[in-house]
Amino acid sequence: MRGIVAHRGASAEAPENTLAALRRAWELGAESCEIDVRVTRDGHVVLIHDETTKRTSGGTTELPVAATTLAALRDVDVGAWKDARFAGEGIPTLAEAIAATPPGRMLFVEVKTGAADADVIAKAVLAADPRARGVTLALQAYDADALAAVAERLPGVEAYWTVDAPTDGDGRVLPYPAELVRVAAGRRFTGVAVDQRGADDAFVAAVAEAGLLLDVWTVNDAGGIQAWRHKGARWIETDHPELGRGRAGAKEQP
Repeated sequence: MRGIVAHRGASAEAPENTLAALRRAWELGAESCEIDVRVTRDGHVVLIHDETTKRTSGGTTELPVAATTLAALRDVDVGAWKDARFAGEGIPTLAEAIAATPPGRMLFVEVKTGAADADVIAKAVLAADPRARGVTLALQAYDADALAAVAERLPGVEAYWTVDAPTDGDGRVLPYPAELVRVAAGRRFTGVAVDQRGADDAFVAAVAEAGLLLDVWTVNDAGGIQAWRHKGARWIETDHPELGRGRAGAKEQP
């Protein structure tokens, strides 16, 4: 399914950022999976969104990833909280995620740490040798400096700057400003990854005019996916990659 990015894998169905979630997304035909990475105390790159294991362990542990060894993180069950059938699912390494990706598919690697980890992350990518496997990688990060630092070490790898939508004093989402596009283009990023709610027509047009690619998140209804395809989004992130097939009657999930 061209353009569909399974957000943290098929995360509505399987525990996020696990090999089970990735395998399911590939089975469903997603073109890409988005994964979040952090660096352990002993220098391994692992898949996890949060700074600690508290949420994805179902509250059974609260290990800070940056202060914990890979061996200790391996003992954490990050599957049982989702469903009993995923009990025992562990935190994978980036190398394992790349090895589990079929040829012709893409991994969006979202860097959740700072520029200081750029060398470690880039070396982990190079050691896994995704190109030899026929796997394409792209980078994402909220931290523009971290994104630029990793991208500099991985020539030819696309880089998408992830930015939250602006809000007003009452928390209502506002349109993204055109200035964001100018900054992204000036830093030579490939594109921007943005909250679909703040990406109005003017912003979408500005992205296209600047020659950038657009990634929107998180679109969890089939109608929205089709609409963003028509608007020209290159990537559409969803917790439900099966909706990219355009199933009629699909409902938006909370």
